[in-house]
Amino acid sequence: SYEYVDLACTLTAMASADHDTLSNNHDNNHDNYLLAPTQLAHMTVDQMTQLFQNHHPKGHAPPDMDRRCDMWNELGSVLLQKFDGSAMTLIESAQGSAVQLVQVLFDHFLGFRDVATGTDPITADDPPPPKVYFLKRAQICVGDLQAALPDSLTTSLWSRNDMDQITTFADYRLPQLLRHWKVLEYSPALAQLVDAQQELSQGSDSELSIRAATVVTVERLVQQLQQLT
Repeated sequence: SYEYVDLACTLTAMASADHDTLSNNHDNNHDNYLLAPTQLAHMTVDQMTQLFQNHHPKGHAPPDMDRRCDMWNELGSVLLQKFDGSAMTLIESAQGSAVQLVQVLFDHFLGFRDVATGTDPITADDPPPPKVYFLKRAQICVGDLQAALPDSLTTSLWSRNDMDQITTFADYRLPQLLRHWKVLEYSPALAQLVDAQQELSQGSDSELSIRAATVVTVERLVQQLQQLT
């Protein structure tokens, strides 16, 4: 299986290769970088697969390369068309706000629109199901940027100090941990499905309930910890 650590080490290797290119780049041609917007915008699935294999210690590539390549193409194209081909320009457009940067990513990139909808109404008289905005990828992106960029830079980039308004990332690992420590409790019917390792379909009420409960649980844990300090 291809885990997050595989993705992290592979992307780090790509970034290191770009740093090497930067140190040896005397003509200031940014299009030569592996992760340059021009490269991302025109990347093919075969090229992306080869790129991952070349920079993974064991030559592995992640699954769903078609979908991943579409997202890279979108990222490169939008950066070129709306942000002068610069990720820093995109970050600065949020005017020092982590929350606003999440909104910028949501507004401009389809791949960052992590929005779910509940079950369809049973009758025509029932109200439409509400939309649930998890925004997992957009918030992870902002969190990763803060962690990756030097403190001297992030002080100005996040001048509004609203990073604490970012919620936890509603993925599948965290509810496993919360349930293990008996912080999060499933209903008997849901627990039976999960314990039987039945796959929960994407967008199902069960999946949305787990993701939403995870966010609420972590927010309450944060509140409890803040009361102790």
